[in-house]
Amino acid sequence: MKNLTNLRHLELDIKRQISSMPKEFGKLTNLQTLSAFIVGKEKGQCIEELKDMRFLHGSICIVNLENVTNMREAVAAKLEQKPCLEGLELQWNEFKDGLEEQQILAGLQPHNRIKWLTITGYGGFMFPSWLGNPTFCRIERILLQNCRYCKVFPSLGQLPMLKHLYVEEMHDLTRVDDESQGPNSFPSLQSLTFHNLQNLQQWKDLKAGDMPNLTHLTVIDCPSLNFLPSLHYLTRLESLEISQCPKLQCLPAEGLPDSLECLIIIDCSVLKERCRVHEGEDWNKIQSIPKVEIDYEDIFW
Repeated sequence: MKNLTNLRHLELDIKRQISSMPKEFGKLTNLQTLSAFIVGKEKGQCIEELKDMRFLHGSICIVNLENVTNMREAVAAKLEQKPCLEGLELQWNEFKDGLEEQQILAGLQPHNRIKWLTITGYGGFMFPSWLGNPTFCRIERILLQNCRYCKVFPSLGQLPMLKHLYVEEMHDLTRVDDESQGPNSFPSLQSLTFHNLQNLQQWKDLKAGDMPNLTHLTVIDCPSLNFLPSLHYLTRLESLEISQCPKLQCLPAEGLPDSLECLIIIDCSVLKERCRVHEGEDWNKIQSIPKVEIDYEDIFW
């Protein structure tokens, strides 16, 4: 395939159909459409083959990043010099040395015009500074999956256009501290999901001016979470789902925002008891919400 130098579009689900790229694939410098690039170990199949593909459009998934051995190789892919890419997925399938992976992810910094970013299977202990840099002024969606050794929640609060944030399987994360996100954080965020954060114990310091446009908040399978932050500051929140959080002691003391239209609570035994109709200690916090569902049953009063 290296001889097809005028090829513009390769529309093939190569992530599922081949195990590595053809050798010297980087000679296809006129490519505009490439759905995925599988990083190999042999010469001519490394991530450096991407370096001269400056016309890539749309989105690309870079798979098998465990085969990138150091930061130099990552930088050589020149992702920062691909301004027409709108979406980027970075995928590891094996966990290796955490410090090395931190350097590799730092070297995979894309152009700041991307609109969505997915990072899957990353084994570093923290995310690079470029991830939350406000110069990424077009990014609207970030998905962080199976970054299980990350101990620090990424500082994404100053991304001006971030609308959707999904965080899943970050098992070494014990706290989310909104104070570290800066003033008036997440100005455009509309939906936030925490899913399967096994050791998350605290989410705190949410304050007035943070997440002013958040409408959907979902917290699922966070079995160590004890308390929620002050959600009454989220003046546009419409939907709140709390599921499989058995240690959650109560709804926030300040109550829930008046804008809330739907509250769903599933497999949270303490909360269920506190929200009993007319009798529970948190009943006064939910009685004005139009739709309340607890353990798949609509609550009427």
